Amino acid sequence: MSLRSLNARFGARARVWLAALLLTVLIWAAARIAAVMVFDVALAPGRWWLDLAAAIGMGLLLFALSRRLLWFGIALGLLFGLLYLGNAAKIAFLGAPMLPDDAYALPALIEVLPAWARFVVLLPPLLFVALLAWNFHPRWPAAGAALALGLIAAAIVFAPQRVIGFLDPLTGYIEWNQAGTYQMRGPVLHTMQETARFVADRPIVPDAATVEEAVVRATPRPLELAAASEFRPRNIHVIVEESFWDAALLTKAGIEEDPFDPVFRALWESVGSPRALSPTFGGQTANAEFEFLCGFPVTERAVKFEREFSNSAPCLPQILGALGYRTVASHPNTPAFWNRTNAYRRAGFETYWAAPDFVLDDLVGPFLSDASLFRQVDEKLAASDDPRPVFNYVLTFQGHWLYDVNERYPELIETASGASEVGPFVATMRHKTVALLAHLETILAADPEALIVLFGDHPPFLGQHFGAYAESGLLLPDEGAFDAAMLETYAATPLLVIDGWRGPVDTGTMPIYALPQLVLDLIGYRGMTALDLTREPEGITIRPIKDRTLVIGEDGVPTHCMPGHRHPDCRRANAWLSNVMLLGDDIFLGDQHVLGLLPPIEPPAMPETAPMQAAAPATSAAGTEPVVLPQP
Repeated sequence: MSLRSLNARFGARARVWLAALLLTVLIWAAARIAAVMVFDVALAPGRWWLDLAAAIGMGLLLFALSRRLLWFGIALGLLFGLLYLGNAAKIAFLGAPMLPDDAYALPALIEVLPAWARFVVLLPPLLFVALLAWNFHPRWPAAGAALALGLIAAAIVFAPQRVIGFLDPLTGYIEWNQAGTYQMRGPVLHTMQETARFVADRPIVPDAATVEEAVVRATPRPLELAAASEFRPRNIHVIVEESFWDAALLTKAGIEEDPFDPVFRALWESVGSPRALSPTFGGQTANAEFEFLCGFPVTERAVKFEREFSNSAPCLPQILGALGYRTVASHPNTPAFWNRTNAYRRAGFETYWAAPDFVLDDLVGPFLSDASLFRQVDEKLAASDDPRPVFNYVLTFQGHWLYDVNERYPELIETASGASEVGPFVATMRHKTVALLAHLETILAADPEALIVLFGDHPPFLGQHFGAYAESGLLLPDEGAFDAAMLETYAATPLLVIDGWRGPVDTGTMPIYALPQLVLDLIGYRGMTALDLTREPEGITIRPIKDRTLVIGEDGVPTHCMPGHRHPDCRRANAWLSNVMLLGDDIFLGDQHVLGLLPPIEPPAMPETAPMQAAAPATSAAGTEPVVLPQP
């Protein structure tokens, strides 16, 4: 080959690679602009060079695998669209970028999306994979690119701490502000670093000695059965309401009437409008469920039902089953959604009624109405001749985003919010509280001794960047800028506990993981259980919220415990949380050494002459007026 032909050949290759480089920069710029225009998510302006360098590296590796420049450009456009627009969409909707844990939640996301949205979500990655395979060119640049990608993958899998230690100082990392961290890095480096962190943070199963020390630290009293003379095995009804939240807090949304039914509002306010503190916002209902059923806080963004819940565990349903209860869970959704079939079984439910077990006779959008769900569950329970007291756990479906309305459940209340979700959401809250009142009356009319626990699973999504919340000054558009009071708002949903004919209970503000112990307290069971291991330190309420911790002191003042915070309550909360997480790892995915340290759960002997207390005349919490739950 002549020198001229050699120069011409390598000159042509250089021009092609230069074209690939320029195309990568153009696609990178277009993706960044689109993320700002569509979702108002911009990357940090002073760090553009870092994001560009990572994008160029990704682009050139992809081009080395490619046969044709045109198809490479299309494939790169799809990839960058997924990375830049996908992360921007998640930040706009839920306040945080995509993380490796989201892979576990993807099937659930696909299932709840409308058909057109499924197409939008699934088509780009499928096209990218197809184009990558079709345009692949087996030549020496491809071998070099494959080797480079293999080395990166090996470093992430086998030396994740080294990857984190090298990149975090370069790009920055804010543990409690995932969106801010993403904006400093850009999606390519963010994906690499958070994948390494995901691998590095895999839980280590604790040994027996470590667990025993943790139990001693957590146990407020000796490991023995306490007196159980107060135990009264009465029926327990738990209602977890989908996206249940007090929209009256939206003072700038032009809501002309109370979103709640006035009777429900009066009932709730009669005990000071108690609130439950949820581990999640706008979705991931299963994490709120896990906390109520198993009594341990969720501290991560992953869905606990999907990950790190592989053992049959001493959760509330299992404890109540050992105390002689019939345990039933109901949710009119696909049985396996959020892995509920397995999770409910591991938590101790003996019966699970899902969508195939219900007649879908009153739909609001694709979701069964609360009124129909309550009626059908009541009918199923009444049809049984099982003499045992029942633990009846119901998770509703009406009110799931997009907050559907129809002719039977129309929009009733005028609103004037800039967030389009507010109108249908307000209407949904009115319809749900009407159905709730009717159901509460039905329960108490049939069984005045029934214990009822009602709470919302999480606050609702009401517009991108916390649209309606920011409009009314409740939250800021940037989750990372929340102060302690905003974090409390971000987590709080209505809570109502009705102690049979005695009426509502003034519980105050409680994290959801503390509610199952409250249930055992209210039925008078004083035996030691795994739920005792998560009792909070005296005088503080602790709410872990996705990479951060909120602590509420005895004076009701919240504190945002960021890393390095020296507040005494934060130090107590962090020590408690570290201990609880260790015990949780042992119980839910480890060797369960805890079980050998706890006494067996047995129903206390009930005196033959002391049957269950008969119903007394209904009185309010103050004891002055009857508890009135009128049929709406």
